[in-house]
Amino acid sequence: MPELRAFHPVSTALDRTKKLLFEPFDAWLWLKLVIIMFFVGSGGSSFNPTNALQYTTGDDGEFSGELFTNGISSILTDTTLLILIVLLILAVLVLTLVFSYLRGVFSFVLIDALTTGQASIIRQFRENMGRGFKVFLFNVAMMLVSITVALVLIILLLLTIFWLIGMGDPDSARAGFVLMSVGILLLTILGFIVFSVVVGLITGFFYDFAVPLMRFKNMGLIESIRHVISLVAKEPVEFLVYIAVRWALEAVVGFIFGIIYLCIFAVFIAVGLILAMLAVAAAEVSMWLVIPFILVFAAGLGLLIILTALLTMPVGVYFRYFSLDFLKSFDPGYVQYSGRFA
Repeated sequence: MPELRAFHPVSTALDRTKKLLFEPFDAWLWLKLVIIMFFVGSGGSSFNPTNALQYTTGDDGEFSGELFTNGISSILTDTTLLILIVLLILAVLVLTLVFSYLRGVFSFVLIDALTTGQASIIRQFRENMGRGFKVFLFNVAMMLVSITVALVLIILLLLTIFWLIGMGDPDSARAGFVLMSVGILLLTILGFIVFSVVVGLITGFFYDFAVPLMRFKNMGLIESIRHVISLVAKEPVEFLVYIAVRWALEAVVGFIFGIIYLCIFAVFIAVGLILAMLAVAAAEVSMWLVIPFILVFAAGLGLLIILTALLTMPVGVYFRYFSLDFLKSFDPGYVQYSGRFA
């Protein structure tokens, strides 16, 4: 029985990562890769389920929608506040779109750097602006789908809760009301989790496989997506194993780096507390003496950010090599190494 494709890249990706970053060590290359990974990397989200269980009651324990209505009305009638809210939303939207486009372009810049062993950010950025716009369109489409699904789930949750509230006197059936509310909340959270996993897989497959095909096979956006779907349909087991292996690797790496980050943050917090106590003591003499402590704290925070970026960059490089080598196992033309990686 032939070896599954996802296992061999585990070692080849490690070899390529060591060769790129340490053979020889190039601090300038590290800095460039940190900048590239800053734009390529993805963030996470969090939620607090307990917040969704809170609702306002009057003195008699009944749900009060009047406060909510009055609050909305006051916002809508305050022109200045309304303008500020709209401007804030527009600013966030513009920044989101700009970073989404930059992520698309830098995804190709990263692939070029890893397959050639050279990072020329300005030149590679210019060469991949057109391809990056295609990835930007994909990002916008996924963003719209995610927002639509999230709004639908939230609206369904709110409508169901309002329906439960209108069923009768909450005091007479408070236990049943709470149980049904918690059940609906859990189902909504489950829906968010399932949808997030699906979106994560689609987005991951797109960046892992469709983007390299756009780069090396000169495919368009739709053509590359169709090609990836065709590959998955032909050999679904290979991709299921790829997902399992990658998740296992990410779990191990996450555990190790979690311990490392915990130690780093513990040291940072301890030093920060010492500086805070010294700053308080200095403030009793003169507020001007607090300024050096603020500068030291700011420098330490900057050092923490740089250290975190330097630690996470090799991990991002490794997993990109892992996906590239897995894709290359299907067809050598899918990923083309050159230079010292040829």
